Amino acid sequence: MILYPAIDLRHGKVVQLVGGDPKNVAVERPSPEVQAKAWEEAGATWVHVVDLDAAFGEKNQWALLPRVLGRRLRVQFGGGIRSMTQIQQLLELGVQRVVVGTQGVRNPEWLRELCVVFPGRIVFAVDARGRDVVVKGWTERTGIDLITLARGLDGAGLAAFLYTNVEKEGRLQGMDRAVISELRNNCPKTPILVSGGVTSLEDLQWLEEHGVAGAVLGMSIYTGALDLKTAVQHFPQPAYRSAAPVPLDPDEAEGEEDGDVAGDDGTGYIKVLRAREETEGEEE
Repeated sequence: MILYPAIDLRHGKVVQLVGGDPKNVAVERPSPEVQAKAWEEAGATWVHVVDLDAAFGEKNQWALLPRVLGRRLRVQFGGGIRSMTQIQQLLELGVQRVVVGTQGVRNPEWLRELCVVFPGRIVFAVDARGRDVVVKGWTERTGIDLITLARGLDGAGLAAFLYTNVEKEGRLQGMDRAVISELRNNCPKTPILVSGGVTSLEDLQWLEEHGVAGAVLGMSIYTGALDLKTAVQHFPQPAYRSAAPVPLDPDEAEGEEDGDVAGDDGTGYIKVLRAREETEGEEE
């Protein structure tokens, strides 16, 4: 059972939202770097980073990534990812896995193609209210059934499905165990990660016993309802291993409509590279 402490980025700060509502901020902390350090010191070897600004259609926060990537933590990163070029750039920056949501729901064949180009590096976020899949930062219902969608992509080569029950997110009220069990039973070929309502060691034990590969921990560890260091002692984590860049044949990116970093024509990517160089310079 891999534990993924969350670092949700909103306007340059680390936040925890209740029910995915950007107006309902329950926790706010000023520094992604300090938060990443705290999770590393607690024994985590992975972090789950979400760019909430990009997910809500605003300017992305990639410039903050070097401060997290500078820790001995593998990074699973998502939020507003719309193109293959963005994914390539994130992997080159050192992100281990990229989480795709809205675009994958709307275009499953594109998602299948990603799994071929970036094997083992793509996580599909299937966010739902009940079993109704939602997109665009959880703001838009699709009418698509969660289990039907996931079952159709089982075996596509995804690194994992990441299931989030939006109604449970940030409320510390427990998980939707029935849906989790159904998802696991219908998708035997793909690892399942769970987010939303994971509140206690007992929850984590239940997930492990039911074949879930990992859990994203948010509100529970920010409020102290669950102590991350204690959880790591109960569920020893895999050793840290840095990510290797994934080369991409330029022909693979042809025909993409969304461009690279949030339509910045590469300027956002260059800013991140410069920020990373400055971070590395500070450490020397």
